[in-house]
Formats: sequence, C-alpha cells, structure tokens
Amino acid sequence: MTYENDENKILKQALDFYGVNLQIVVAMEELAELISELSRYFIRNTRNDGLSSMEKKYRLAGEVADVEIVCQTLRLLIGNDIVKERKYEKMIRLNERIGSEVRTIFKK
Repeated sequence: MTYENDENKILKQALDFYGVNLQIVVAMEELAELISELSRYFIRNTRNDGLSSMEKKYRLAGEVADVEIVCQTLRLLIGNDIVKERKYEKMIRLNERIGSEVRTIFKK
C-alpha cells in the first residue's frame, strides 16, 4: 500500500465519520485560512515584523497543506477523473497564454 492510498483511506474514513456537508464547510474554512495567511505573508514581506523568512514560509506551508488535504477530499467527493480532466484543460489554456513551448505533457 502506498502513502497516497493511505491518505485516501483516511480521507474516506473522515468523510464517513464527519459527513459530506461538514467536510465541505471545513474546505471553505481552510481556503479562507489560506487567504488570510497569504495576506499576512505579503504584509510581513513588506516590513520587518521580527519573523524569520523560514517562520513565514512554515506558517504559509501549514495552510497550503491544509488546503491540499481538503482538495484531495473534494476529489474523492466529485471524482478524481473529472478533476484531472478539468486540470488538464486549464493547464493547456495556461500553456497557451504564456506562450510556453512545453508540449509533451499535453499529448493524450
């Protein structure tokens, strides 16, 4: 069993334990916390607030990790395949917008 399989097993158990609606609310809360931390990160980088660069990154990383967890939970709810397809479409659009010459990942 891989780490990713273990993660998905834990997240499925959390969905069963807490229920879908609560997990959706948790996702909204975690996304809001990331927004808040991004704002603080930006402000901290424009003035000396006494925090080291590593401490700032550590705090931001914690919120990013929380959001990744809830996004993985949402993938389980709505289906990983549809999320992968939509991400693929959006990466193609981004690739075109920035004029990237990367083409290999966009071959089906």
